[in-house]
Amino acid sequence: MLAELRELFAPDLSAYYYDLPFEETLKRHQTRDKRFDFSPADMKRWWIDKDYLNWPEESLLTPDLSLVDHLTRICQKVEKHH
Repeated sequence: MLAELRELFAPDLSAYYYDLPFEETLKRHQTRDKRFDFSPADMKRWWIDKDYLNWPEESLLTPDLSLVDHLTRICQKVEKHH
């Protein structure tokens, strides 16, 4: 599905991967309303570390920057292309 979307919209495409460690993902999941929908053990079974698309259009969102910083960068990129 993602490859098909890439074909449809390239080169006007951006992809983002939120590169968080499993422990941080689990911590954030515990704050969600849906935290009881699946367990930490379920999440661990599903976890694929560094599951990148490896596309030139892919940017990593890392925990060293705040959500606001990432959002600012994304908005700047969108504005530059439009």
